[in-house]
Amino acid sequence: MIDKGDNYNYYKVVIITNMKIGNMNYKDLLIKHDVRPSNYRIRILKMIDENQIHPTADELYQSLIDEFPTLSKMSVYNNIDALVDAGLIRRLTIENNEVRYDCILSEHGHFKCIKCGQIYNFDLDDSLMSLDHLNGFKILEKDVFVKGVCPVCQKL
Repeated sequence: MIDKGDNYNYYKVVIITNMKIGNMNYKDLLIKHDVRPSNYRIRILKMIDENQIHPTADELYQSLIDEFPTLSKMSVYNNIDALVDAGLIRRLTIENNEVRYDCILSEHGHFKCIKCGQIYNFDLDDSLMSLDHLNGFKILEKDVFVKGVCPVCQKL
């Protein structure tokens, strides 16, 4: 369990836990977004939604290879692209060489522990992110990435 101590209150950060896509089953959700509901897409979407670990494509591949022995990495990438294009998941580039995937599409931040590598979601207080100085700019996306040591690793 994450200790939501004084530091979280000080920065007005709230950890998001167990965010799910909703009561809709994955097959129906894919159909609603005009995506063919293949077994691969259903499993990839389910893994990203239920685990909230922000997996890489390789982690998804490694998790699915036992269940789908004929699965290729290219199939994983193609199915991820279909889910991104449909707006069901989004890409996160937290490190320059590492792309991860997230199914929480609302604005929120990410904290990456430099010790264990775990990535945590946190809610953003928009009042702390004044973008008034960008008047005239068209903002397409806001990403907040914070790095540090998580409460679990601090206790080790």
